[in-house]
Amino acid sequence: MIKHPVSFGWNDRGNPLYHRVMSTVDSHSSPRPRQAKPELTAIELRCLALCAEGKPPEQIVIETDLPLSRVVEALTTAVVKLDARNITCAISRAALLNLI
Repeated sequence: MIKHPVSFGWNDRGNPLYHRVMSTVDSHSSPRPRQAKPELTAIELRCLALCAEGKPPEQIVIETDLPLSRVVEALTTAVVKLDARNITCAISRAALLNLI
């Protein structure tokens, strides 16, 4: 059983509810299978890196000399390739994978 650092206040080891909740948590806390690093293009990586610096797409257009539609496409494709829900999650995953 995984040791949980969080105290719920009712974590009496004799409490059946505690054991039921913790066994549910343990059964759902298995790590996700490792995926290979996604193949991101140079433009996708550059746009993600600039976005990670807090730059909006309009600023990325100025810095990369790409049309806005291409910047949006690159960011959208990066989100899909990184299996992320949004751009913030994509930036986090790219950073964790040492892509940016």
